Amino acid sequence: MKTIKLFVSTLLIVFAFSTQSQGQEIKLGGGLELSSSPPVGLVTKATYHLGALHPNLRISMDAALLPELQANMDVHYSFMKEMGMDIFALGGANFQRPFGVNLGSGIHVEMSKSLDAFGEVKYIIGSSPQPSIKLGVLYKL
Repeated sequence: MKTIKLFVSTLLIVFAFSTQSQGQEIKLGGGLELSSSPPVGLVTKATYHLGALHPNLRISMDAALLPELQANMDVHYSFMKEMGMDIFALGGANFQRPFGVNLGSGIHVEMSKSLDAFGEVKYIIGSSPQPSIKLGVLYKL
């Protein structure tokens, strides 16, 4: 229950901050997560571009909804943006029963002006370390 409260309150803070700053990009979406335990899950995702701090920074929050609740809050640093692709490194916190951290990389591919595909590969370090692969789509608000 603490994980849900923390994730929801963090999401509300980010959206409250975004209403104060015009021109910042918010993306919402979902997809599939492949990991070792459980093998497949559904995930929702929100990203917020931190262009006011640095043009290559973005924060990302996601929650695996099925089969069990698990949330992540990551910072993305884009190191290559070319031809509609954005390749980034990520690091952040994993909110499962025991708290953990994660490191990895990912890609956003622009499919249209309002739709991106995303893929992430990360390793979650905690009481039960495991790899995670996420694939899905994001809608630009």
